Amino acid sequence: PFTNAHIEKIAVDINVHYGVDVLAIDSIRVNSSEVAPGSRINLAVTYRPFDGARFTKTYPLTIPASLAGSVISLKVAGGSQVRPNLPRPETLGQYLKLLQIRHPGRSLVVSLNSPTKGLKLRGAVIRDLPASVIDSLYTATKVEARKAFKTVQQHVINTPQLIRGKQEIRLRVTNDIER
Repeated sequence: PFTNAHIEKIAVDINVHYGVDVLAIDSIRVNSSEVAPGSRINLAVTYRPFDGARFTKTYPLTIPASLAGSVISLKVAGGSQVRPNLPRPETLGQYLKLLQIRHPGRSLVVSLNSPTKGLKLRGAVIRDLPASVIDSLYTATKVEARKAFKTVQQHVINTPQLIRGKQEIRLRVTNDIER
């Protein structure tokens, strides 16, 4: 799907800012390690500035009802450390377009990794497939294992500072849906 390409021009935008405007993620916590599907929880992130005292900021987060009865991984990281879940490119144009899609460094990315899997096929991302569907596709077709991925929901929270570091906790999602 790829051919030789000759680059004629590269355009770069650079914003220069003097100062130390970086926060490191020190820790994360929630009120309970057991949460109800559909519930709204408070995610507390403790930051450590380069030159200052630690502080905690709380972000609301909704647990999807589709995760009922599973154990999920809640990951928090600086935007530049998290790759968006994108389809595999099939052409050079798609590849160049996908290169431009990144989370901003001045953001906090909260990822919910669920036990379900998805597939990246022909320029599309299909999320939340049951294991039986993945197994059927593996045996009935020539779907490669590298095209399967753990389903991830990413929430991007813009911040005024650059965020670095990452933390992870596991949560058990009950079967009781909160209304």
